Order: sequence, then C-alpha cells, then structure tokens
Amino acid sequence: MKVIVACEESQTVCKAFRERGHEAYSCDVQLPSGCHPEWHILGDATEALRGGCVQTMDMTLHEVGRWDLAICHPPCTYLSNAGAARLFRIIDGESYIYRKRFEKGLDAKDFFMEMFNANAERIAVENPVPSGIFRLPKYTQLIEPYEYGHPYRKKTCLWLVNLPMLRPTNIVEPTISWVSGGSKRSDGSSRENQGMKFRDSKTKSKTFQGIADAMADQWGKISAETRRNITERGIKRRDKMRLIDADALAKAFREASETDDSKDNRTYWSEALISAAEEVDDAPTVSPDMAQVLAYECGKAERKRGKWMLSSDDAEGVCTVCQYKIYGRPYQGHYLIVPYNYCPNCGADMRGESE
Repeated sequence: MKVIVACEESQTVCKAFRERGHEAYSCDVQLPSGCHPEWHILGDATEALRGGCVQTMDMTLHEVGRWDLAICHPPCTYLSNAGAARLFRIIDGESYIYRKRFEKGLDAKDFFMEMFNANAERIAVENPVPSGIFRLPKYTQLIEPYEYGHPYRKKTCLWLVNLPMLRPTNIVEPTISWVSGGSKRSDGSSRENQGMKFRDSKTKSKTFQGIADAMADQWGKISAETRRNITERGIKRRDKMRLIDADALAKAFREASETDDSKDNRTYWSEALISAAEEVDDAPTVSPDMAQVLAYECGKAERKRGKWMLSSDDAEGVCTVCQYKIYGRPYQGHYLIVPYNYCPNCGADMRGESE
C-alpha cells in the first residue's frame, strides 16, 4: 500500500506503516525528526498529495501514482476551538472580530479542505475540535490517547473517507490532560487539572505511538472485500447517497411508537423507535459544499465558477453566477460573514472565477 502522511515531521505514523511493510512517506516543510530522510518528502504537502512522481530527501524519485491512503495533519492554530477566544478583541468594552486572525483561519480552512479532498483512495484528516465559525465538515469520530495505551486526555477529531472508524486498542485510566488549558478558568477560579506544563507546539502536536500503531494495524490490513463494502456505502461512491425527507422519517418512527398512551407502559420496541427518531433529528445535514461534490461526481452538474461580491460592511454577499445572496450575522454592531466555497443555489465553485 502506498501511504502518505502529510504535515508530519516526527515520522511516527510513517514508521508504523513502514514496519508493517507498506511504502509510506512523511511530508512536511520541516526537516524530519524521525531520522529517516529517505522516507521524507520535504516541501508543500498539497503538491505531494497529488501523487504521480515524488522526490524524497535522498534525491530519489518514486512513482506512486494515486495514493492508496493519505493521513493528514493540517495545522490547527487558527481553526481549533481552543484558539477561538483569540479571534475577538475587546475595545472600549465591546467585542470585535480580529480580522487578520479570521483571514488566517479562512486560509487554514482552504488548506484543510485540500487535504480532505486529496487524490487518494482513502483519507484520514486529524485535527482538534474545530471552531464552528469556519464551518468545517462534520468529523467522523473523536479519539483520545487513553484509548490507545497513553494515560492522557487530548480530544482529537478524525475525518474519514473510505475508512472504518479507528477502534480503541488499550483503554487505560487518564491521569492528566496532554495540552495545558491554563492555570485559571474563564471565571478566574483555579483549574484542578491544568494539564502538562510544556508549551512546545511540536511536542503537543506529535502523534502518540499507540494511535499510530492502531492506524497501521487497522487501516493497513483492510481486505479487498472490506474496501468494496466501505466504498459502496461511503463518501467516495456518493452516487449511492439518497436524499430523503428526514422530517417525514422521524414522524413515521414516532407514530409507530405510539402503542401506549403512558410512557411508563411503552415497550422496548417503542422506546427504540423514539430513539431512532431522535437520531434522525440530530443527524448532520449535507452541506452546500458536499452537495456540489455529490453532483459533480455523479455527473449531474456542469462545473461553473464564480465568486462572492461582498458589500462594504460584510452584511451580504452576492453570487456572480446566479445572484443568490448570503447574509452576514449581526455581531456587536457589525456583521460577520463566512462565504461558502460553493454557491448553495447554483452550485458554482466560488474559489475564484475562471480566466
């Protein structure tokens, strides 16, 4: 299996796959600390993710074609929920968005989405819990180091394409948070668990060995049959997805559950139907970005290109293709708008008009 681990200088995941016989490469703009430059692609990860012919630091060329698996660790500084407090500034008692940091967050989102849509059969993107303001796709699962033999808490999200969810391998009792949350809470009171004391960003972001081993063991041994099953129900075969009336389905579940008037007398089956209805209510909806990808991959839509024309106060944006409008959210006397990459109305690609 040809594997690329994007934005990894430690080579922890790369070496785990190499130990199991896979042709794995790490890629980063930094020199590798994992002592294997012959496995490291030094440069822009988005270029390496395109596949084809890549060059490692020993100047050897490798023909990889399309990657079988891409595991990506895009920078989280401007996207994570933990850093959301730095997105706003208090001036004369009023809260205002810090425009420069917000723009960096939008750039970070673009970089994240390039990895999520990489040229690979199977994709895993790893990041902390993101800030909702940047509207990243819904993550597939949350994992913690203590589920893989390390006694620490560090909530990590995985966005998976054509991959099964990572299964815990060795659950232990967590003793402390891996990343420090500071010495005080927002109300000024002292934190009981302040986390590890180090501040080095490299140490905080390195992948735990137990998690790397689980990835290599579980994702490196997917059988052809399993891959077919995942593909047929997963993101890469989006033509198999059906758009349904979720409200009607939830209503049908609730009507079927009304076998007794009293909640105390309801059968287990009735309770299960109500639970199913609640799951439908809480299910994520297809984002405009994903809806456009679905249409393109099914061959149902012609790709159009446009851009958002934003008003001077960011109160609204207008699609240059179909004139559809999006609106900013009022916030502390001004407006905050996060443009879609695709127009929700006509599906045009809004990342810049074609020449």
